[in-house]
Amino acid sequence: MSQTHLSIRRLSAALAVLLAACGTRSSVQQQGTASNTDAETSAARAEIEATTTDLTRWLSTGAVDSAASRLTDDYHFLPPDAQPDSGHVNFVRVVKGMLAAGKTSQQNTMESLVASGPIAVSRGRVIATFTPGAGAPKGAKASVDTLKYLWQWRRVDGRWLLAAAAWNANSPRR
Repeated sequence: MSQTHLSIRRLSAALAVLLAACGTRSSVQQQGTASNTDAETSAARAEIEATTTDLTRWLSTGAVDSAASRLTDDYHFLPPDAQPDSGHVNFVRVVKGMLAAGKTSQQNTMESLVASGPIAVSRGRVIATFTPGAGAPKGAKASVDTLKYLWQWRRVDGRWLLAAAAWNANSPRR
């Protein structure tokens, strides 16, 4: 597989996972040993799902700056096979580059969400589909990847914001 194709697959997988964090179709299992944690998780789930609806809409329409408004100031993203990055400016730069390469769609399943105080963690999986666009590097091919992710949310000034995102593919890169 060419380096160009690998780069596009990585970019499309990254965008799909960013969008997956925003997915509205989720099956959330509430976990926790204390009823306090269960109540916090229930309250967080409703707000996080509303926030992810906004993120999905903005990212699917290219409103990357609006999506960045739902990230913490110190947002960190940990993509596979790449250096970690952080901050709104870098998020906007990276995602705009991904969107320029083609169309990414996904099917998201949030498998768990646990909240405690101002921190929540969601875990899930994504089936990501990439279709190269006019801005894709030469030789880019359509692909479908299955991914898993782990997101950290933080409650800041009364709102749940995405604080960190890590993900990788289930199948090895060739």
